[in-house]
Amino acid sequence: MSTEAARQGQTKKRSVGADLVIPIMAAGYALYYIYTILDYPMEAQINGLFLGLTLCSLVAVLFVRVAAQWFRGEVDFGMHRLLTPLSMIPSRLIFLGLTIAYIVVIPWVGFTLTTFLFVLGSLLALGVRSKKLLVVMPMLSATGGYVFFIAMLNTRFPKGPIENFLAGAF
Repeated sequence: MSTEAARQGQTKKRSVGADLVIPIMAAGYALYYIYTILDYPMEAQINGLFLGLTLCSLVAVLFVRVAAQWFRGEVDFGMHRLLTPLSMIPSRLIFLGLTIAYIVVIPWVGFTLTTFLFVLGSLLALGVRSKKLLVVMPMLSATGGYVFFIAMLNTRFPKGPIENFLAGAF
């Protein structure tokens, strides 16, 4: 910023549009989650409602703070931080594609195998080339998810070949 602009009271605004993408998606997911648990037992509904409303409340506080900064002229809703550097756009688009693919195929492939493939694809998109890491990280993620969510909590995640195979063990 030049000294001339500083003398005139002009300040460079901080762009916050990119910072709001994840909170907006989180609030949307929380509302979707609350909607999907309406036919679950009352205890699950209460817990889901509590967690969802807590998340939505935190996002609302963030929005109030950003709105106050916007009214004071401190911020704008630019998305340049999301779109730069240009060299990262292909990786971000691959990750977006992996996320969409995860949502689409999980009903048929099952939670465990889909999680393994998602983590593997994400690591590859990030440029990880260590064969050990490409096996260990997806395996730990999928195994941990299976043990915690399916074996211990008995959640109703989509079942696939792995869940059907391991059903007798747990």
